[in-house]
Amino acid sequence: MRRTEFDGMCELAGEGRLTWLENIRSHEKGRVISCESDKIEVDVAGQREEWQPSECQELTYGYKVDYDEVIKHPQEFDSHLD
Repeated sequence: MRRTEFDGMCELAGEGRLTWLENIRSHEKGRVISCESDKIEVDVAGQREEWQPSECQELTYGYKVDYDEVIKHPQEFDSHLD
């Protein structure tokens, strides 16, 4: 996961949006609980785990968010809860 993807995913999770990841090494899937600068806390089937961002791929709502496009055109994307 690149830094842009990590920051965007953490912003969504911080807003309370459900954000899902897959660990590309173990192929486990889980929901993001919180982010720190060098790790992601993930709920995997009721267990809390810490994953490295470099080992993760975002799966939010079954599609991958292109955060580079969000940054280029922020006015076209609503990142706040209604």
